[in-house]
Amino acid sequence: MKIFKFLFVCTILFSCSKPKLGEIGNYQVALGEVKADFHVLMWEQNIRVNKTKVYTTYSNGALHTARGVLSGKVLHGDYKEVSLSGTLLKVGTYRKGLKDGYWAFYKEDGSLINDLTYSKGDTVSAVKFYNQDGSVKSKILSLKMKKKADKCAEKCSKREACIAKKESLKESKDSEDKGDETGHKNKRFNLSKLKFKFKKSKKDSISDSSPTE
Repeated sequence: MKIFKFLFVCTILFSCSKPKLGEIGNYQVALGEVKADFHVLMWEQNIRVNKTKVYTTYSNGALHTARGVLSGKVLHGDYKEVSLSGTLLKVGTYRKGLKDGYWAFYKEDGSLINDLTYSKGDTVSAVKFYNQDGSVKSKILSLKMKKKADKCAEKCSKREACIAKKESLKESKDSEDKGDETGHKNKRFNLSKLKFKFKKSKKDSISDSSPTE
């Protein structure tokens, strides 16, 4: 009886101490001269792995990045990298191993290098690069955004070509109609001349055929 009670108590203690499904744990890892502060999902969830996307995981005291593979506990939550002196170098968020939301990258002096926005591992904004004074130096579109812009430009060019073709056909038709009207006028004018000549010649023939006195 005592053995059963002991096992029952141990089971309760173990179930209470075991983290719940999806519980987040905080870790700090040294990456060379940089310290990474991040969160991971302590226990596996039903994560549908997309083979085309890059996942970041944590195992054996190190971070691992792989496409379409989970090689440890997936990062989930805020992520931050700081230098040994404590300067913020990188800040962002992970969602089930994928970069999600706003990410920013800084120099040792604290000035912003560039920033961008992710959505489930995909870049959904232009990458902005900044000058020392904080003004925007340049922008680079992601491959997905560039393809979308190219498709839009292609559609616009096709639409413009179609409009130009319609206008050209309309102009040629208008010119043909004007030519037909001019031709009809010339024909009427020629017919009137022929009628006039015919009447004149008929009168002359009658006068010639009359007897002479």
